[in-house]
Amino acid sequence: MYGDECMGKTRPVTDFQTQGGFCLYKREECRGIFLISKMTERGKHMIKRELRSLTHNKILLLVVAAITVIPFIYAGLFLKSMWDPYGSLEQLPVAVVNEDQPVEYEGQTLSIGNDMVEALKDSRDLDFHFTDEKSARDGLANGTWYMVITIPEDFSGNAATLLDEEPQKMELRYETNPGTNYIASKMSETALARIRDEVASQVTETYTEVLFDRIAQAGEGMQEASDGAGVLAGGVAAASDGSGELTENMKRLEDSTLTFADGADTLDKGLKEYTEGVGRVNDGAAQLKLGADAAQEELPRLTAGTHSLDEGVKVYAGGVELLHSRSGQLLSASEELGEGASGLAEGLEALAGGADQYVSAVNTFVGQAAAYAQGAGELEESSRQLASLEDLGEVSEGISEVNRAVSGGDTSLAAGAERLGSGLEEVHRQMRALSDSTSDRQIREVADALGSAGTELEEAQSDVDRLAGDMREAAEGISQASDTVRSAGGSISDAEEQTESARTTVSEAAGNAGALVESCVDDANERISAAGRQAQGTREAMTEAARELEGIYSQLLAEGSVPGETLEGLNTVIQSLYASAGSQQGPEGLDKEAYMESARQISERASGSLDSWDRAMAATAEQMEQTAGSLAEVQELLAGSADALDKESSVLDERAGRLGTAQEKILPVQTDELSRLADEVGGLCGEAEQMSEEVGETARTLGQLEKASEYFPEAAKGVGGLRTGLEALAAENTALAGGADSLKAAGGEMLSAVSAVRSGGRAVAGGMAELDRGIRTYADGVSSLAAGSTVLTEGTGQLADGVDAMTVGMDRFASGTASLFDGTAQLTENSGTLTKGADSLSGGARQIHSGAARLYEGAEALDLGMKELQSGSEELAAGLQDGAGQAGRVKAGDQTVGMFASPLDAKETELTVVENNGHAMAPYMMSVGLWVGCLAFCLMYPLTKYTGRLKGGFSWWASKAVVLYPVAALQGLLLILLLHAVDGFAPAEMTKTVLFACLTAAAFTSIMYYFNITLGKVGSFLMLIFMVVQLSGSAGTYPVELSPPFVARIHDWLPFTYTVDAFRSTICGGESILSSVVLMAVLTAAFTGLTILQFRRMARRRNKGQRLLIDWLEEKGLA
Repeated sequence: MYGDECMGKTRPVTDFQTQGGFCLYKREECRGIFLISKMTERGKHMIKRELRSLTHNKILLLVVAAITVIPFIYAGLFLKSMWDPYGSLEQLPVAVVNEDQPVEYEGQTLSIGNDMVEALKDSRDLDFHFTDEKSARDGLANGTWYMVITIPEDFSGNAATLLDEEPQKMELRYETNPGTNYIASKMSETALARIRDEVASQVTETYTEVLFDRIAQAGEGMQEASDGAGVLAGGVAAASDGSGELTENMKRLEDSTLTFADGADTLDKGLKEYTEGVGRVNDGAAQLKLGADAAQEELPRLTAGTHSLDEGVKVYAGGVELLHSRSGQLLSASEELGEGASGLAEGLEALAGGADQYVSAVNTFVGQAAAYAQGAGELEESSRQLASLEDLGEVSEGISEVNRAVSGGDTSLAAGAERLGSGLEEVHRQMRALSDSTSDRQIREVADALGSAGTELEEAQSDVDRLAGDMREAAEGISQASDTVRSAGGSISDAEEQTESARTTVSEAAGNAGALVESCVDDANERISAAGRQAQGTREAMTEAARELEGIYSQLLAEGSVPGETLEGLNTVIQSLYASAGSQQGPEGLDKEAYMESARQISERASGSLDSWDRAMAATAEQMEQTAGSLAEVQELLAGSADALDKESSVLDERAGRLGTAQEKILPVQTDELSRLADEVGGLCGEAEQMSEEVGETARTLGQLEKASEYFPEAAKGVGGLRTGLEALAAENTALAGGADSLKAAGGEMLSAVSAVRSGGRAVAGGMAELDRGIRTYADGVSSLAAGSTVLTEGTGQLADGVDAMTVGMDRFASGTASLFDGTAQLTENSGTLTKGADSLSGGARQIHSGAARLYEGAEALDLGMKELQSGSEELAAGLQDGAGQAGRVKAGDQTVGMFASPLDAKETELTVVENNGHAMAPYMMSVGLWVGCLAFCLMYPLTKYTGRLKGGFSWWASKAVVLYPVAALQGLLLILLLHAVDGFAPAEMTKTVLFACLTAAAFTSIMYYFNITLGKVGSFLMLIFMVVQLSGSAGTYPVELSPPFVARIHDWLPFTYTVDAFRSTICGGESILSSVVLMAVLTAAFTGLTILQFRRMARRRNKGQRLLIDWLEEKGLA
């Protein structure tokens, strides 16, 4: 179509695309292009008119210019006021009042208040002013000071109470006035927290130094204690070893006393065996007494040490016991009741135990009576084998005869040997003289002398042969005697074995048992005196036993819990003991010579001494063994001498032959041969002299044998006396058995009485114990604290009690051994009296065994306690040594003290960097400033006014948009640049910050633009309300987690939420802001489209002459 036909006739054809004068667009296309062209043309006209109107309105132009800096005015001034408050705390005035008083602590002067004031003067945390209490309080009230710090007068004093039982904390008082400025008060509190930490660190350093000094002192003390504990452990170990040895000895002593008691009972059954052993018992009792005295002398040291330990433990337990004792009088009464019940039960058990021991010992005594009688009969039978020993006197006489034949008189072998030597000497002299003069007469004289010498040699040889035969006969007789003596010694040894049960009681003292038997008659007076003392000791022992039973009798009689018949039987026993004690009479007034004769003749007097019998048998056996040895030696010497005489006889026979030959040859001999013969005779003289010496040696040996056999006759007499004594001993068995039966019957009666008392006492003790348990159940909670110290105190108390009991037992044991020693000596000298006092001796033996048993139990308890004490002292020494070593390894250097005072360093790693509070608050305030700026522009600029003819809605929107969006972008740009220039704002990413600020301003403008043209001032008001909602819901100051729940619900629906996050990221160089950029772009596009649609709707209605909502609002003054 041609251009003139085009719908755009009002325009030249040249304005359209043509070719050859024809338009290239179809009709429909031409219409659309035409409409767009018309709209653009109309929009241009409205935009030009809007810009022309703005430029000609100087006031409006000024308002627009002012509106562009409103975001900076709002955000910049606000941020400037709070740009870096935490960096200026040194300008915050705070008053300090120091009332602290210095104190002395561990040798140092503590003045923490003054030190704190000096430190605050140099501190730049706050603006500290040091004043008095009144000025400080007035200044806090009128706002001069934001805080008042008061250091009380007991500040240093409380610091010195660290090691007190109830330490007091240091109190640093501070006062604030939040009504004046709440933020300032909170800032001052934060600074005060740092001050408090510094003061606490300084005080802790002082505490740490004191603590390390105490640790060092404790280490030294622990080392000294460890050394002392080591010495204690050594002493305890030695004491423990001694206690072990004491326990072993006490056990041996107990066994020995038990065996002795059995032996004493056996003595009552068979006085024959007992009377032979009392002498040895006496010696053993003497040695036992010495040992008991020695042990008794050492016991005070042990007792003192144990009591010292007990007292030390009691001092330790005193503090705990003090608390325990305050649990109430009820517990004290319960303890007393429990102790009474325990004491009653223990007393009854001790009474029953003693009665059981008494009856058991009596039964043992009765049971062994038959064995004792059998042993006495066997001893009597064995003594008959000793009859052959009564011929020992003949052996001694035979030895004397042999000795006389060898060395006695002119016809003895010694005299013949001497004569032979003299004859040979004479022959030798004559041969020498003959060699000098060779006359026939002299030769004949020599020959005669040789003949005479030969004859004497033959006689001497005959005497030697006879003497050798006699010696062999004597040797055979001595050999038979030696065999007989050894056989008798074996019989005596067998007899000794039968008395072994009695001998074991004094086995340790057996070495000196023969002293009394071997003593001479001149000791008789001393022995009689000793016997008198022994008799007195026996009487005292029996009297003491009767008194103890009498005390029991009185107690039972007073209680009335035992039948009268039983008490009567016990009284009978007591009277029997008193009667037996009264029958024991000393040996005063006896004929000393007759008593000594009786002592030498043991078999006739039957002294009843078991030790004497054992001593006699041992001495006799030893003597017989020595005799047998001597006889064997004599037999060997005689046999050797006989052999030597046989040799000498052969030599004499040979020499006699040689002399005869010499006599035959001497007659025709020449002079030179005489000289040779003289030499041979000289050799014979030397041999004769040697033979004479050998004969003399034999004579001396026989003399020794004769001297050694001098006591053979006396030994033979002793053997006879021994046989007689054994026969007399066996005759007393019947009386012994009768006394044992009586004693057994009395023991049964006493056991019944004690059993009845024991039953009644148990019922009483049971009731008391039940009551005590009920009370203690109530007091268990109170006494639990004292349990540990009570156990320790009881352990040491038991140890001390055990030692005390052992001391008492040792005293009784020593007394018993003394009584035993005195009684056995008396029994040695007076067997008749001993027979009457056998019951008393048995009772004393039982007392000794009972005391020894208690002593052994105490020794066992002591040994156990000493072992536990040793183990504890060793553990204590080791623990103290380890503690001292650990304390010694603690070094209190400056770094160590600093570590104690401030053990924690907080190391912060920042993923992003925020310079100060201004940069932290900038994202929030920039969002608010841009919102307020856009809101102000929409309020101040006429968004719905236009000049000229309204061409259309888009043109209407475009005419206003060309002003709004450039102003919005300018607001974002000026906001960032002015913050940088005025406040020192320096974001990490400046370009991103500027661009996002412009985008945010455009988005906020789009929102304001829509609501303002739609609702007028009401829309602006709604946007103001929405800004307040965003201020609370965007978490611009505090994290959303710290805000109320409704904030979290609206947080994600607010534009401020995303602008604040994006600005924070660009300022500190954080994460990507893409999501926030997209959201702002979407908001811009969406509200821009809504605004265009609203303008088109308004334009259509306006062109149609219809009223608009904006017109109604304007009439009401709301547009």
